[in-house]
Amino acid sequence: LVSAEHLRFDFSHFSKMTDQEVEQVERLVNDRIRKNFALEENRAMSINDAKKTGAMMLFGEKYGDVVRVIKFGNSIELCGGTHVQSTGEIGLFKIQSEGAVAAGVRRIEAISSNGAFNFIKNELNTLQEIRQTLKSKDILKSLSDLQAKNSELQKQIEAFNKEKAQSVKKDLLDKWEVKNGMNVLRERVQLDPTVLKDIAFQLKQEKENAFIILANESSESVSYTIAISDDVVKAKNLDAGKIIRETLKMKGGGQANYATSGATEIASISEKFDSVEKLW
Repeated sequence: LVSAEHLRFDFSHFSKMTDQEVEQVERLVNDRIRKNFALEENRAMSINDAKKTGAMMLFGEKYGDVVRVIKFGNSIELCGGTHVQSTGEIGLFKIQSEGAVAAGVRRIEAISSNGAFNFIKNELNTLQEIRQTLKSKDILKSLSDLQAKNSELQKQIEAFNKEKAQSVKKDLLDKWEVKNGMNVLRERVQLDPTVLKDIAFQLKQEKENAFIILANESSESVSYTIAISDDVVKAKNLDAGKIIRETLKMKGGGQANYATSGATEIASISEKFDSVEKLW
């Protein structure tokens, strides 16, 4: 595909072009654009004479005895398409993407002329908006500082979540119930999902014959975590993964001694808890 402001070009190549190769192609093309080679055209050249000029012929194309030969600088090819009168009319060439379309075939999509100009203008406008937002001319330094601050805040959040989790764990230790020969813990919690698994395993180690089901609530959803002692799994023939899928009727799963559900809209948590107890 070749249009006034956009082109698509497929070529044989067995690996992804590197950023350096893409840049090199852009430099080569733009160099020839700036040299403003004039169009040299012969509309009626014999195919034999065309071959003698070294004109490029596309594999698979069928050519007649008389062909059209196009030349820009040292680039010569047989072509029936339309052309600029000189390469300078193209203005600018910019590759936007490069990717695979088939085995051993890559595709370049690029823009030129006003399409390339508008692309660069929009990119510069975005860059200016970022400068104004950051209130800094040195964007890279500002972004680096933001990343450092974000990393520090993330560490603080993780520390807070762990501290909160330990506080929740301490409260849960007083809520065990003995049911059907098991130490059962069924509670609603509000914990960061990244620490919930650790807390569940820590709680399971606190008691023998443990069966734990925690409903982790957020403002709009709830997920479930089930942790079961190995001895209970064997004695009661329980499977945490099956309980999630078959009893709670939720997506998720895991192993026999530990499983989690996906998040869902908050429904009746008490009913979910009761449905699990009916298994005993």
